[in-house]
Amino acid sequence: MSYTLRGIHVKLKVKWDFEAQSSGSDSQLAIFRGSKSRVEVRQGKEEQYRSELFIVPATDEAKAGVRDALSKRIEAFQKFYPGITLDEQAGRFHILIPEALRTSHEQNFALVCRRFLDYVRHPKSLPAWEKPNMLAKYYVTTKGIELARQKAKPSNPWKPR
Repeated sequence: MSYTLRGIHVKLKVKWDFEAQSSGSDSQLAIFRGSKSRVEVRQGKEEQYRSELFIVPATDEAKAGVRDALSKRIEAFQKFYPGITLDEQAGRFHILIPEALRTSHEQNFALVCRRFLDYVRHPKSLPAWEKPNMLAKYYVTTKGIELARQKAKPSNPWKPR
């Protein structure tokens, strides 16, 4: 699905395979592009099917600025996420996340479910920023389904235009 939201171009490609890969593990790739770099969340064979975070500068000229911004941000994160470090690799930066800060898919699902149920029980606790995000997400997905279910009108190649 490709669309523009408030002047920002968005492209989503989601694929759920019917059967798990031969590894039996989930894989994912999410890429978020900006003007100075892109953020990649990778979870595949190369990453031993663990989610890993990479920042890839858009140009060689942007690399030093991206490195400085990442270093400052990681330094600020240390209070809340101790042990996160920056590993500079060929053409990209890898954000190293300590084992103690990682959660499994099941742990994360339980956390999200718990938070959702708290919002259901206490609707006024829903943060103000969440409502427009949810409305946009559900509008895009339901509108996409609506458009996909519309029957295409057959065209008559013999009819003059």
